[in-house]
Amino acid sequence: MKFSMKIIKALLILFFTVVVFGQIEIAQAADSSSIKIDGNFNDWSNVTKTKGGSNQFALLTDSNYVYIFIDSSFNSGSTYYNSVTLNYAGKTSYLTIKTSSNLTSSSKAVGVQGDLWNGSTGKDFTYSDGYITVDGGRTLFEGKVPLSELGEVSDGEQVTMTDSNYQLSTPLTSASTSATESSASSESTSSTSDSSSSVSTSSSSSSANNQTASSSNGEYTVGNYNIVIDGKFSDWDDISKTDIAESNDNYNIKQGAMVSDGKYLYIYIRMDYTASGAYNSLQTNGYDLTISGVKYYFTVVNPDGSSFNNTLKNVGDTEKIGIGLGKYSDTSFYSVPKNIEAMAAKLANTNGGSTDAMEIKIPLSDISSSDQQGQIITLKNSNLGDQTMTVSGGSTAPILLAGSGFAIAVFGVWKFLRAKKTTKGEVK
Repeated sequence: MKFSMKIIKALLILFFTVVVFGQIEIAQAADSSSIKIDGNFNDWSNVTKTKGGSNQFALLTDSNYVYIFIDSSFNSGSTYYNSVTLNYAGKTSYLTIKTSSNLTSSSKAVGVQGDLWNGSTGKDFTYSDGYITVDGGRTLFEGKVPLSELGEVSDGEQVTMTDSNYQLSTPLTSASTSATESSASSESTSSTSDSSSSVSTSSSSSSANNQTASSSNGEYTVGNYNIVIDGKFSDWDDISKTDIAESNDNYNIKQGAMVSDGKYLYIYIRMDYTASGAYNSLQTNGYDLTISGVKYYFTVVNPDGSSFNNTLKNVGDTEKIGIGLGKYSDTSFYSVPKNIEAMAAKLANTNGGSTDAMEIKIPLSDISSSDQQGQIITLKNSNLGDQTMTVSGGSTAPILLAGSGFAIAVFGVWKFLRAKKTTKGEVK
């Protein structure tokens, strides 16, 4: 069979068409990945809006969050107060949004407060993942809500929103959510005031080429980090933290962060940082760690494996610690891996007091596979609060390799046919 150069060209055009449209599809599927919850609304400019009277709305989802945008008329000197109705997985929730102070024409990135009441389950969730900015006589709100607070997260579900206060009476419907996707698309640049976990997210300044993953209450960047386990914690400044607390507990607010560079898992825990005399002594047990579906637990111990004796007294004190790590399938035994680095320290809190903190570096190769590619890692401690931190691995490399393989195959066919024609004297 003879293949003309036209056929070869057609194959090459087909290949580049597949690659180009494949990239466009990825970009379209990751709309929420460009959204940063930080009070700066430029990242919503390319998102389609729905009108309600003179107001505009947008709704985006990923595998863990629903993202909300509201552009409404500005009432000078008022406290922004709004109630949004959200429906997901057959359940109805009511989101209260308000500010602690009156807005002015120059208000920028004002944090919101309120709650999310799930009318179907009677569950109340303290809400603070949003910002309001006044711009050009308009009030702009952006925020995000964990899907897990709205209903059971599952594939194919959609979120609908109505806002009778601002004339959105016809439900606005999001794209279907996916429980199996990671939110690595959820905030490749997501940032909510702090930097890259929970109520805030943005990548570490040391992260050159990061991917981001989400948790039930936060986002975590998979990238490159310069974290040194020395008990000083300044290298965590650019990584945002998840506020960890039990439901309706506004007094004992802990912080957590979890990031990975693909080879190491880094964990940050800080006890109550908002009050003096609250829950500020280091929590040593109850840490549930799941990697690729395998459940582990760890306990803070002394480096030799004995029970931890906290010697931290004054701000600036540090202490080397160890981690007793075991599998849930065998909770009667644990080991203290030598390659794990961990430090505890006494830090100042925001109320003039002090609180304990720890940082941990775990080689993933010691407890799972040699790298984090494609893995999902979660961490939760019910002694600290209800939140779960999550890091998801993954890469577009297989797509690129498949494309490259197709290109090589096409090139090989072209070379083979050309050589065959040359043999017959048809091509010189």
